[in-house]
Amino acid sequence: MSIPTARDLMTDRVLAAQADWSLQELATFFTEHAISGAPVVSDYGGVIGVVSLTDIARHDSEADVATETEDDDEPPAYYLGYAASQREEGMLSALREHEATSVRDIMMPAIFTVDEDATVYKLADRMVRGRLHRLLVVRSGTKRDVVGIVTAIDLLEWIRDERPAAKGTG
Repeated sequence: MSIPTARDLMTDRVLAAQADWSLQELATFFTEHAISGAPVVSDYGGVIGVVSLTDIARHDSEADVATETEDDDEPPAYYLGYAASQREEGMLSALREHEATSVRDIMMPAIFTVDEDATVYKLADRMVRGRLHRLLVVRSGTKRDVVGIVTAIDLLEWIRDERPAAKGTG
């Protein structure tokens, strides 16, 4: 039995997000394709980073912290009848900035790749050491010629399907 490589496990149809998409467009993209992350491409089609649901959640939690008030016991200004207060304007400004956030603003600007000839063991090691959920697969001998993507789920499916004792057992 030969040891499978990234080429054997990868998905060769790589779905990518556009750097200038809004977070709403990104969330819709993830939902429509039932994925949790994707490479980010520039207007010219080159991979410039990776973005995931974690990046969206991290950004949302940072935006929530930025809009918290110092005195949570005080009712909002609009409730008191003076919506033009400086504090409320600051909160509204922070919310407007959040709406204008693009994929480029939250993506990881690093690209984690593996050669298409890398074994499943190298894939697993790279993912574990880097705490990564996906690796872009590049053509042998290149650094940026992306030919596929391998996710942690791909590795788990291989383990499930190839383990001798797994066949026919529950």
